[in-house]
Amino acid sequence: MKWDGWRAIVQKVGDPASGGSLRLLSRNGRDLSAAFPELVEALGNGVRTGDAVLDGEITVLHRSGPSRGSASFEALQDRAGLSGRQAARAAKESPATIMLFDLLEVGGERLVTQRLDERQSHLDDLVHESARVKISKPLRGSLERILEVTAERGLEGVIAKRHDSRYRPGARSSDWRKLKHQLMREVVVVGWLEGNGSLAGTVGSLVLALPGEGGRMRYAGRVGTGFSGADRDRLRDQLRPRTTVPAIDGLPADVARKARWVRAAVGEVEHTEQTASGALRHPVWRGLRPEKTLADLNPE
Repeated sequence: MKWDGWRAIVQKVGDPASGGSLRLLSRNGRDLSAAFPELVEALGNGVRTGDAVLDGEITVLHRSGPSRGSASFEALQDRAGLSGRQAARAAKESPATIMLFDLLEVGGERLVTQRLDERQSHLDDLVHESARVKISKPLRGSLERILEVTAERGLEGVIAKRHDSRYRPGARSSDWRKLKHQLMREVVVVGWLEGNGSLAGTVGSLVLALPGEGGRMRYAGRVGTGFSGADRDRLRDQLRPRTTVPAIDGLPADVARKARWVRAAVGEVEHTEQTASGALRHPVWRGLRPEKTLADLNPE
């Protein structure tokens, strides 16, 4: 199953209760441990060895309603940048769960050259599941039926992996394929336009870009839907301003004149299609991806 969250590497060294350490690291090496104290504690108890490196996805699951058991990417956004008392309070009010799906190292032995099914077998033996720590089990059956069921349940999609595939750090491979039910795109947030009326003084829409040729970026449109009022205010405060206009091809004159430019940040939107000019049609905001940098931007 494709879980709608933040990818994280779990790095455990010794027993955290006896002077060891356990860290949650984003794909670009950012330490997420302080934001998720409930996961650090649960993994310290749930991983049955002193030294291990595991791969998984941090999620906040819906607790009730028709989406019960699926992940809420919006709820996860509220955890970004928290630490100390704020993180402890959030852990009680909206606890996260980590879905583990791979084991890269145990007891100092690297497992990345082993087959996926062998690594998953080791993972089953190593991890004691709890409310906060789960193993994302392979889905069995025909792909057609799996996609049908996950769509009915409102899930994002699946990751199809060859059972004999090796783990290739930092590389994309056709051995693993991402199959989504909606079109989603990672984008570069480069600025914002102030809203009108009740949105005066806060974010009305975000200015989006995508990687272009020669290291420049190209304009990809604006997104003004998918935000709550709190989201708009949080983005206004979180995005770091810049004083110069970024190098963006195809930038409309009215946007260039009105936009408040910010340091580039990675975000994610849903959309219906991409136009011939490169703009995303009918984009809906999903959230920032603080665990990613521009170098991690997914071209798909």
